[in-house]
Amino acid sequence: MRFGNQLNGRFSVPVSWVDEWYLSVEAKAEMKRNGVKMNAKGRYDDIDAEAARVILQKYLAGC
Repeated sequence: MRFGNQLNGRFSVPVSWVDEWYLSVEAKAEMKRNGVKMNAKGRYDDIDAEAARVILQKYLAGC
């Protein structure tokens, strides 16, 4: 949050805040729906990339 505030204050760049509370659940569901397999530890390797994709998709959709 600090970086966003500095960016806005120093350069007057608009900053959009995202509530990440439910994002990993959404990302896991999307990966499962798309047939992505979990690794040997029962985790998705690219969960952070998928969460970032979900954030960007929501931003571009205007949500």
